[in-house]
Amino acid sequence: MAIESVRVSLRATSRERHAVGHDDFIQKLRLPPDDPYAKLSAEPGKRTSGLVVFFELNVADFQQHEDPWDELSIQLTSRCKEIASWLDARSQESMNACAADGLDITLFFNVWINSDQIDLQIPPELLNACGRLSIPIRLLSND
Repeated sequence: MAIESVRVSLRATSRERHAVGHDDFIQKLRLPPDDPYAKLSAEPGKRTSGLVVFFELNVADFQQHEDPWDELSIQLTSRCKEIASWLDARSQESMNACAADGLDITLFFNVWINSDQIDLQIPPELLNACGRLSIPIRLLSND
């Protein structure tokens, strides 16, 4: 496997290119107080989008395994299924509210690869959850 690291987040960007704050995005998702994921609002000079950061995995964290890349793949699949469950708990109405306010929501995979090949399998549970909420999936490598 050529993936060295992967970070997955739900990203909200403004069609009008303004900074996306907590009230613009996170509040509209109607998350419970004990939601385990990091929520980031826009920060001047750093980012203009709002984020729910689900996880970051690095192959270096799995060096104790016989095949670190295989373990990263196993963990990636498991975490993607957790994201699917999280998305399944979100309502279409909350996504519609974001869209009505001019936000584009994307499930964002930021992947670092060590060659010109990427081997990434997204479980059907996550594809179904994104499809139900009309959330596109974007994959960006080596950014």
